Amino acid sequence: MILIVLMIIIMMGMGIFLLFSSIRDSSSSEFDNYYTHNLLLTVLRTHTGYKSPCSTVSETISSAFLLPGTTCQGRMKSDILNETIPVLMDAVKKPNLEYYLVIQPENWEVAGGRRLEFGKSWVDNEEDKSVANEKILQYGSNLRVKLVLAEG
Repeated sequence: MILIVLMIIIMMGMGIFLLFSSIRDSSSSEFDNYYTHNLLLTVLRTHTGYKSPCSTVSETISSAFLLPGTTCQGRMKSDILNETIPVLMDAVKKPNLEYYLVIQPENWEVAGGRRLEFGKSWVDNEEDKSVANEKILQYGSNLRVKLVLAEG
């Protein structure tokens, strides 16, 4: 009888231990990284109101890099990006956050080339920041997109 009670107590103790060890508090940095990544994907997938190859922000970015100086429905692609991205970021991000968005070709540090930057560059130097990286592989382009968020 005592052995059965002792086994039940041990089993309950193990169950409680496993229950509490499996419950993990989602840290704020993990939430911030999810938020930053989802914000970047939202911006890249947003429709611009133009026809192909400028129908989404990511299509406009890749076609602007592949064919600089070209237009979509009479507007320069770079002008579309300069107007669309800041408006989208301000509309979607939390008001207390500042952003820095960098779009550059793969291996830009070595090969150089054109680079687009939006937002405030000091955000990239902050210690408490969250970063999301994506690649755009459309129309033969290989572009890196980095979004950095920090409280401002």
